[in-house]
Amino acid sequence: MNAFGVAVDPERVAVYIRWSTDEQSEGTTLEVQRESCEHYLLAQGWKLREELVFVDEGYSGGSLERPGLDALRKAVRAGRVSCVVVFKLDRLSRSVIDTVNLVLQEWEGLCYVKSTREPVDTTTSAGKMFFYMLASYAEWERSVIKERTMSGKIKRAQQGKNPGFVAPYGYKRGDKPGEWLIDEDEATIVRRVFEEYIAGKGIHTIAAGLYNSGIRPRRSDRWHATTIAQMLTNLSYTGVLEYGKTTVAPRAVQKSIGKQRLTFEEPRYARVEGALPVIISAELFERVQRVHASKAVVRGKRSLSTEFLLTGIVRCPCGGFLRGDTRAGKAKRYYRCCNTVASRPTPCKSGMVPSDELDETVVTEVRRAFDPANRAVHLVDWERQTQEAANRVEADLANVRSTLAGLSGRRKRLDADYDAGDLPAKLYASRVEKLEEEENQLRESEAEGLKRLEEIRKAKFNATEFDELAARIDAWDNLSMAERKQVLRHAVGACTAFRPQGKGALLEVSVRIRQPELRGVNVS
Repeated sequence: MNAFGVAVDPERVAVYIRWSTDEQSEGTTLEVQRESCEHYLLAQGWKLREELVFVDEGYSGGSLERPGLDALRKAVRAGRVSCVVVFKLDRLSRSVIDTVNLVLQEWEGLCYVKSTREPVDTTTSAGKMFFYMLASYAEWERSVIKERTMSGKIKRAQQGKNPGFVAPYGYKRGDKPGEWLIDEDEATIVRRVFEEYIAGKGIHTIAAGLYNSGIRPRRSDRWHATTIAQMLTNLSYTGVLEYGKTTVAPRAVQKSIGKQRLTFEEPRYARVEGALPVIISAELFERVQRVHASKAVVRGKRSLSTEFLLTGIVRCPCGGFLRGDTRAGKAKRYYRCCNTVASRPTPCKSGMVPSDELDETVVTEVRRAFDPANRAVHLVDWERQTQEAANRVEADLANVRSTLAGLSGRRKRLDADYDAGDLPAKLYASRVEKLEEEENQLRESEAEGLKRLEEIRKAKFNATEFDELAARIDAWDNLSMAERKQVLRHAVGACTAFRPQGKGALLEVSVRIRQPELRGVNVS
């Protein structure tokens, strides 16, 4: 009990210890922390209860998302803990904001915090003062460690050495620090994937083929289409090392951009040619990217290996894809809606669609649409696309600027609290630094949005792409099945087909042509 009559229940004292692999040289192992906490409890006359010892091994203090800490927080909320004892305050968190929010907001009135190595005792006003100071120091220390670690990684990357990446499939780490070597067994699989893809197979078919051949990836029991797609776009296989191509987006803009990471056109820290041994030639890699881009125009489509021309392109008005089907030993070929199965709650009533009739209808419409005389139609649609794309970017910019205005208000309130003496100097400086970091990230997002908006406004209709696609359509009779499917996936934006059940029912087909993308700008 302190001078103010605040008591700690000796039966409800919890111990929290944390150790991450980055702290090997700091002497704060789990054993050292536990021993220190046990001696502290013994000196206070408190009882150590094993069910109230919470451990996080291998977890960083940069985040509160840890299993041991989660269990401790639940115990505090349940009233099972009156005091939390830690080796040092940075065991809870190395973030000032997280530590203050945890101890003085979430745990306020529920429990106290004591440190075995620091004068932290939140049962007194003096203890709270030291708590603020030590929390600020813990974050500063973490920032210094982070800066030093990042500086070393950047330097290694600029020298063409591995900055700490897990070696991509096909490579392994060498005996020398930062050295890359080719894993010949895996490299053979990488080359097979690229060759099969350029030959017309899709990522789903390639993944299934590897599995059926008894080939397994490193850390899974089977291959997935996403893994194959990532392999096909990995520039490392051409010998190029890129570092700093992506970063975590600020939380304030993640919702507006619809993703958690930002991707830059050029890596921010390093791009070194010849840093890795070459597995895939630059020419083959570029060919694969062109094929991949043409397939990616229509998202969610399956492989090109099926013998039916429109599989993955044409849908039923009910929303289901039409799949190929055969009758009489492949003598009769049809498309049928995938939702026609009787087990569905509301089976589709579409009948069987003869494949020859539907294929001919769609191909005729595509040929007509890509006649050079229809360039004017594509120009009108280009203007619509550019305006819609500009509107989307402007909406994102509005969200970013609104968030910036909110930061400005927060900065004014911080200044007012500091001037009034309600906020300690170190805590004020730390919070201001956080706001400035968030503001800088938002300014970068704003600059990227303005740049993209300018690109869209200056974009030109890609007549060359239109002419190339039109030329491939003119040579339709000389194309292979895989090439025809690639052309249709690039040319058709949406296609629906429906034929009512019953003899003599008429086929209803709707085809919307996909416009060629703007030169250098993706407006989707």
